[in-house]
Amino acid sequence: LGSKDGMALLRQQLAFDAKSASALAFLATIARDHSKLSASLELIAEAARLVPDASAYALQRAHTLEVELRYADALEAVREHCDANPQRAAAGVRCADVAALLPTREQCEAARWRPPSAPPS
Repeated sequence: LGSKDGMALLRQQLAFDAKSASALAFLATIARDHSKLSASLELIAEAARLVPDASAYALQRAHTLEVELRYADALEAVREHCDANPQRAAAGVRCADVAALLPTREQCEAARWRPPSAPPS
């Protein structure tokens, strides 16, 4: 998967359909654990596309983005999942409720730490 043709070779061996989504998510985990973050994101995005109501895939995508220090993108991944599945719930908490609590991308950018500017010389 780390090679230029890795995904194309995988597609030759594995049908990318709802039945293979869990295998793609598993491979995404392996890729992430071996610092192949681009491949991991591509695989988990494909799994999420195939099974869009799978919260675990949205969480895995968000975590991989977090590892890349792409926090606003990670929150956006969660928001996209929640917006697409507003009635999904765990322990009585609906995705719509979670989405309502998430900061916007603009709020994330505004809160991002920036080093102080150098003192004038």
